[in-house]
Amino acid sequence: MKSQIDSLYMPSGNVILVLEIVRATLIVMSILPIILSLELPVKKAMILSGLSLFVLGGLLLMLQQIGSLPIVLIITSSVEMFFQFFLTAVVTTLALHYGDKEICSEYDFS
Repeated sequence: MKSQIDSLYMPSGNVILVLEIVRATLIVMSILPIILSLELPVKKAMILSGLSLFVLGGLLLMLQQIGSLPIVLIITSSVEMFFQFFLTAVVTTLALHYGDKEICSEYDFS
């Protein structure tokens, strides 16, 4: 299928799914060295890794687009990237520390 803009190719859903799985894997792998090297309480590690991934993977790239993209697109894309990258790093950090005494005692609902 061809797009109406400059003959751009619109990939199929299967191609997009495979590429998103690869992209997600690369994002998680990129934050692992930071998470594993931090010797901080888990909450601080979650925040630091989340902010690191957002700044390096999203904010810096969006700031480079000032002047070539509309400002509303830069702002909305930055907000979307914040939630995507920050939450990815937080969940990854929490998953790596799952079972730690600090986590278990903090979220013990019994």
